[in-house]
Amino acid sequence: MAAGALTLLLLYFWQLVPRSIKRSEAQAQYLRFVKKFKRFKIEKEASETPKEFARRTAASFPEHAIEINHITQNYYRLRYNDIAEGREATFDNLKILVKKFKLKR
Repeated sequence: MAAGALTLLLLYFWQLVPRSIKRSEAQAQYLRFVKKFKRFKIEKEASETPKEFARRTAASFPEHAIEINHITQNYYRLRYNDIAEGREATFDNLKILVKKFKLKR
């Protein structure tokens, strides 16, 4: 009985161990984009959608509004649309846009 109780206790604590979150390449690129705003003390809220974040950041950086919206649209296409055709081109475009995106005040 002690061995069974010990096994159950170990299984319980095993469930508490944090696991790494598996993200898609599109999510990884979007997180790189979001991270660029941190030095200006702008962070994406957990409850905030990418479109809401884009709206908020475009209001703070109106000179970058077109770039912000373009990156967000590409991310939405990859993440939420079930597209097969043109997916690779859209991902490559997102990757290039995020890499080129530089915030300036």
